[in-house]
Amino acid sequence: MLRALHVAEKPSVAKKVAEHLGSLGGPTTNRSGPSPYNRLYDFETPGTPLTNNRRVRHTVTSVTGHLMASEFAEPHNKWHACAPRDLLREDVSQVEFRVADDKLPLKQQLEQEARQNDWLVLWLDCDREGEAIAYEVVDVCRKKKASLDLYRAVFSSVDKQSIQQAWRSLQRPDKRKADAVAARSELDLRAGAAFTRFQTFRIDGRYEDVQTKVVSYGPCQFPTLGFIVQRQQEIEAHAHKQFWKIDLATKIDQQHVKWSWRRKRVFDEVVASLLFERVLESPGTIERVQPKPATKVRPVPLCTLELQKRASRWLRLAPDATMEVAEKLYQNALISYPRTETEIFKPGLDLRDLIDRQRGDPRFASFCGDLLDKPANDPRSFCQPRAGKRDDEAHPPIHPTGDGSQLTDPRQKAVFELVTRHFLACCAKDGVGRQTLVDADIGGEKFEARGLIIDQRGWLDIYRWERWSGTQLPLLQEGQLFDITKVELVAGKTQPPPLLTEADLLAKMDAHGIGTDATMADHIKTVLTREYATRANQPPHVLKPTPLGRALVDAYDAMGERLNRPELRAAAEADFTSIANGKKTKAQVIAETLVTMRRCFDVVQRDVAKLDEAMRKRFGGAAGDGPAPDLNLDFAGTTCGDCGGTMQLYSRNDRPSLRCDQCETWWPLPDRQGVTIEPRSATCPLCQFQLVDIKFDPNGRKQPHCPHCYTAPPPGAHAGSTGGRMACRDCAHAGCSLATGVRGGSLAVAKCACGGDLKLRRTPAAKFVLGCTSQQCGSAAWFPSAVASARVLEDSDCPQCSAPGAPVRRLKLKLPSAKVPPGTDLNPTLCALCCRGEILHLGFDRRNLRVGGRGRGGRGRGGGRGRGGRTRGPPAPAGVDQNKRPKVAAAQPPRPAPRGPPQPLQQRGPPQPQLRR
Repeated sequence: MLRALHVAEKPSVAKKVAEHLGSLGGPTTNRSGPSPYNRLYDFETPGTPLTNNRRVRHTVTSVTGHLMASEFAEPHNKWHACAPRDLLREDVSQVEFRVADDKLPLKQQLEQEARQNDWLVLWLDCDREGEAIAYEVVDVCRKKKASLDLYRAVFSSVDKQSIQQAWRSLQRPDKRKADAVAARSELDLRAGAAFTRFQTFRIDGRYEDVQTKVVSYGPCQFPTLGFIVQRQQEIEAHAHKQFWKIDLATKIDQQHVKWSWRRKRVFDEVVASLLFERVLESPGTIERVQPKPATKVRPVPLCTLELQKRASRWLRLAPDATMEVAEKLYQNALISYPRTETEIFKPGLDLRDLIDRQRGDPRFASFCGDLLDKPANDPRSFCQPRAGKRDDEAHPPIHPTGDGSQLTDPRQKAVFELVTRHFLACCAKDGVGRQTLVDADIGGEKFEARGLIIDQRGWLDIYRWERWSGTQLPLLQEGQLFDITKVELVAGKTQPPPLLTEADLLAKMDAHGIGTDATMADHIKTVLTREYATRANQPPHVLKPTPLGRALVDAYDAMGERLNRPELRAAAEADFTSIANGKKTKAQVIAETLVTMRRCFDVVQRDVAKLDEAMRKRFGGAAGDGPAPDLNLDFAGTTCGDCGGTMQLYSRNDRPSLRCDQCETWWPLPDRQGVTIEPRSATCPLCQFQLVDIKFDPNGRKQPHCPHCYTAPPPGAHAGSTGGRMACRDCAHAGCSLATGVRGGSLAVAKCACGGDLKLRRTPAAKFVLGCTSQQCGSAAWFPSAVASARVLEDSDCPQCSAPGAPVRRLKLKLPSAKVPPGTDLNPTLCALCCRGEILHLGFDRRNLRVGGRGRGGRGRGGGRGRGGRTRGPPAPAGVDQNKRPKVAAAQPPRPAPRGPPQPLQQRGPPQPQLRR
């Protein structure tokens, strides 16, 4: 007997699958597993050609949405563990996908069931997000049984016919769609976390009226906010202009006719008065009467975006609420899958059967009867729906699949009615009428009138939200004269565009490729939740930005990279589609997008003063205009690098902060308990702010800090003991003696044996050291004083020492010619682990260096002394086979120089002259 494990996306769908498939065989039983909310259903069915006619034992269960969550690996998941820019580097920070803690019982349940089954049938939603969840289930189940055969059930409704048809035509899951979702998830996490931390560090606590603690950024969220702010800017920028127009009405054959002036309006009052006088003194003449047929075309089938727009406009439902209700209707088998971009009904779908299912509902019974029972030539009979432009090749348009006459929830009832009436309207014929266009001349000015007679309403009889009406004109002849009964010169002024409605915003997001049909509603909800915009009360669902939303968009508008514009996100969405189509790989898209995001981050960091200016414009001076008592009454004050004013030390939000008395800007400082702060005479060469000395421990050393760089580290800084905030010792500026960081100092050169990272830094004595970041380790190697400068190369890994997932980066050194032997390369690029012949003669001391886990207690094969006191060669990094490494000679004591040219020797300090007898 074949055993098949079926996994659905939600418990309600699992119950439907078990009910409809169980009806093909014996009785169905259900039981509880480790996850009590995800029941297990067991039953048997006869064999099919797909199972080689073998009888099948089924077990049906479910997940509840995503099984795994993405987050940064330690320590980058902590806010102050690194500079925000490091989150945009794959080689520095890693994103992990792991089962969330609250899903561990569900993971255990899937593992238990996977061991006992031969097939894994995935009943997840048939879109990219569903495919991603499907492969999360695959990862969990195949770790316990690698031989599981994978199948994907393709369905668009959970009614009996669709479920049984999906079982008879199983397909294979598509890993490319899952990769597209994984790429989006990782990139959104990296960009969102980097810019959120940057904004929050800059804004948090500096403005009294900003109550939010986290100033978040989202790659889709900000373009969505940008559309709302752009409309508000257009409204504020609108300059009213006075205009004048002529209103004309006549009575012909006892019927009133309303005429429209072809000029519409003029903006010169004198000209308007002259034209008005000509019309006032002249009779009217009919110049042309043009009858023609008129058609009110029925709508195309319903996609997700159109459902959200129409529900917002007619039902007053927010897009996220509409999707929530539609999802419940889908789970109850009343409508088809509500997340679709398709506007075309494929020939295989029996539309007449779907119409017949609505005959039991009194609201639609009569109209359905006409569609199915009237002959084809009758204007009320069935007509094949029009084809729209969209087609995602996955799901049909949204349509009813069950009888919703018993619904009691008002929102579910309203959404079901909208879906059903739209579907029936698609299957009806167009509205047909006769239109008459009349042109008239009065004193040389042209006027026109329109009349409409409706002969067949067609789909309008069922679609109660649409209107089609007109005025019947009297019988008019060309050349006919008529008298004017009423003419007025009306003054008016131009009006600004209205605020964006949610339906308008959805249309803009769709036009610019922001989000997908399934996520657009969530992006709007996020903007509202973050209090970047609000819904105005009158009229409903009109969106207006808050001062914080305005300030953020104004700041990015002023910067070199306008992150609130949709182009960046539209390009990313196109790349995700390329992954799903197989045109690009996940790794390729992530690498390319992160390069763009790092460039954007550098520009934003450089122009951060524009964010301060935008915030001050919306919220006035920085918070704390009534400063709290001084922390240190003897603090002499420092110089502000922005305006040259004096900065005083205050306690603000229980942490020390410097406040400029002139530009009223606040600069937070480290808030460890017992900290003391004193001015320092030196000035930061990067931003011109006067430095301060901070002592964290009464017995410790003073550590210089720049107030500006501490909050906004310059590019190239690496995370020191202050985390994402930067002390002077972490700076890599070559022209400052206090800067002991190095270029590329945030990059790990190699992995230490303890599991930490070996990073390059500069000591206060200007010597370079390769040391472990773990405070408990102490593994280190010192470069000689002959090295004038050193930097870690980002894209230059050692081909001998590197291994997959464990790169060993090479270093670029600069050596002064006066301190090295003749013939030495003054700008060598080398590996600190294997280039012994090139650097040992410089005095490189690596006795305490332990690499890649091969050392033990500082005495293993990681460069310490082995048995007998003999110095061993450099160790192999993690993942490199020791037996396949190139052999290098062990370090030997210096020997007398042979006859001939002098040879470089292992030595410390300046080289000694070599003499020949």
